[in-house]
Amino acid sequence: MAENAPAKTSAKGWLVFIIIFAYSVTVCMGWFNMTGTGVKYVMSGGCFAEVGGLTAIGYAMSAVSISAIVMAVVAGPLIRAFGGRTTMLISMVFSIVGVAIVAASGMNFIMFMAGRVISGCGVGLCGVSCTTLVSLWIADRQKGLALAIWGIWVPVGMLIAYNAAIPIISAVSGVASSEFTTVSYAVACLGYGSASDLGLSQASIDAVAKITQGVDVTWWIDVALMVVEAVLCFIVVRDPDESEATEVSAERVPYSDPRVMSVIKDYRLWCLCIAWFGFNFANMAFTNNMSTWFSLGGFSWSSDANMVQIANSVLSACAVIAPFWGIVYDKINKYKKWLFVAFGNCSILLMCIFGFKAWGDFGFWVYAIFQVLGNSILVASIRPYVPMLTGKGGATAVSLGFTLITFLQQLGNTLSGIAFSAAAGTGSTVEELAFASWVTIVPAAAIAFVCSLFIRLPKQAGGKPEGKPQA
Repeated sequence: MAENAPAKTSAKGWLVFIIIFAYSVTVCMGWFNMTGTGVKYVMSGGCFAEVGGLTAIGYAMSAVSISAIVMAVVAGPLIRAFGGRTTMLISMVFSIVGVAIVAASGMNFIMFMAGRVISGCGVGLCGVSCTTLVSLWIADRQKGLALAIWGIWVPVGMLIAYNAAIPIISAVSGVASSEFTTVSYAVACLGYGSASDLGLSQASIDAVAKITQGVDVTWWIDVALMVVEAVLCFIVVRDPDESEATEVSAERVPYSDPRVMSVIKDYRLWCLCIAWFGFNFANMAFTNNMSTWFSLGGFSWSSDANMVQIANSVLSACAVIAPFWGIVYDKINKYKKWLFVAFGNCSILLMCIFGFKAWGDFGFWVYAIFQVLGNSILVASIRPYVPMLTGKGGATAVSLGFTLITFLQQLGNTLSGIAFSAAAGTGSTVEELAFASWVTIVPAAAIAFVCSLFIRLPKQAGGKPEGKPQA
C-alpha cells in the first residue's frame, strides 16, 4: 500500500460510485430492453419479418456484444490518453445516441441495427472506464464490495428492463398485461408473420398496433435516464488526483513504462483472464438454454410452466447476492484471496457437470447450488483481483487489465452461443443438451478452474503487489 493512501473511501468516492453504478444499470436496460420487440417488429409485418423473424432478435443482441468487444479494446488507450471520466462520457454519448436511434427507427431494420451497434460501443467503454474509476476511488478494504455491487449491473439492468417494460407498454398502449403476454407468447411459440396468420383473436390482433407505441416509449425512457446521468457525470465525476487516489494511482504512465510492461508479462493476470473467459463461456450456455433444459429434464416440476419460469428467473438473477461475497472477499487476507476465486471456478465446473443432464431432482439441486455459488462468488472476486495484479502500473495498467476482462467476457458470451448451439444440434432433447455440455462448457470450465490455481500473489514481492507507482 502506498504510504499516504487513505484507509477508507471518501464521501466523494462513494458519490462517484453511485453515479457510475446508476449509469451502468441504465446501459444494461437499453441492452436487454427487448420486451415487446418481437410483437412490434415481427407480428406487425415490420422489419424483422423481412430478415428472418425471431432470428433477427438474436442479431440485435449479437450486434451489441460484437461492438462491445471492439470498443473494449479501444477503451484502455482512451483512458491512457484522456482519463476514465472522459472515456465514461464518451461511453454515454454512444449509449444515448444508439438507443435514441433505436427508439426513432420505426420499422427500418437498418436504422434499428445501426442503433444497436452504436449502443454496444457504449457498453464496451462502460465496462472498462467504470471499473477503472471504481478502482481509483474506492479503497482496498471496500474494493471487493464496491466492484461486487458494480458487477451486478447486468442482472439488475435485465430485471428492471424485463419487469418495467410490460407495465409501461400496457399503460401507454392501453393493452392489458394479460393480453400483452398472450401476444408475446404467440411470437415465441409460433414464429413470425402477421397476427392473423398466427390464429390470434381479434382482440390480440387489435393489440399489436397499440403495443408498438408502448415499445418505443420504453426506449425513450432509457434515453432520458442516461441524459440525466450524463449531466451528473459531467458535473460530479472526475479522475482523482494523487492526493485523493487510493492504493491505485491515477497516474497514466506510458505503455512502455517498465511497471506496465511487468504487468503485461505477468502470467497471473493472463490466468485470471482465462478463468473469467471460461466462466462467461459456460454461464452464457445456461442463460440461453436453461429454460429449455428445465422443460425437458424430466424433473418432478418440468411440466409446470410456472415453476419452470420461476426457476429460470431465480437462477438467472443469482448473481445479485454478489455484494455479500464482496464483503467476505474484503475480509480475506490478500494472499488467500486466490482461494476464493478458485472456489468460484470449481463451483462453475461442478455446475457444468451436473447441468443439462437428466439426473433427476437431486442433480438439479446440486446444479442450482453450484450455479448460485459460482456466479455470485466470481462476480464478487474476479474484478477486485485485477487491481491487485495491476495496481503497480497505475491507471494505465489497471485499465489494461479491465480491458482484457471486458473483452474476454463479451467474447466468451458470443462464442458460447455459437459453440453450444452447434454441438446441441436441434437442442430439442436433453440428450443433445448433455452432449453439448460435455464437449463445450465442461472443458472450458475445467481449464478456467486450473488457471485459477495459478493467480496466487507472491509473498516475496514485499507483500505489496499493489500500490502507487514510484518514480
